[in-house]
Amino acid sequence: MQREVSDENVVTDIQSPQKLVEILNQHVIGHTQPKKAISNSIYYHYKKVQHNSIQQRFDKSNLLLIGPTGVGKSLLIKTVAQQ
Repeated sequence: MQREVSDENVVTDIQSPQKLVEILNQHVIGHTQPKKAISNSIYYHYKKVQHNSIQQRFDKSNLLLIGPTGVGKSLLIKTVAQQ
């Protein structure tokens, strides 16, 4: 699938995984490993978007959160989405 990307859609300000974990720490207590995994996934996603926007191609990748009810999966994702 080919996709046109204009210069205004190129991501230039990418937070480091450590900075993303710090942001999540302000909103979510505990869950150290999931916060690190999500932060790394977000960072590499945006790096891929930045790199692929130059090449006009974008491959899809997913992140799957699994756990029992009430452990904070939705809270983590909602917090990341707000940032």
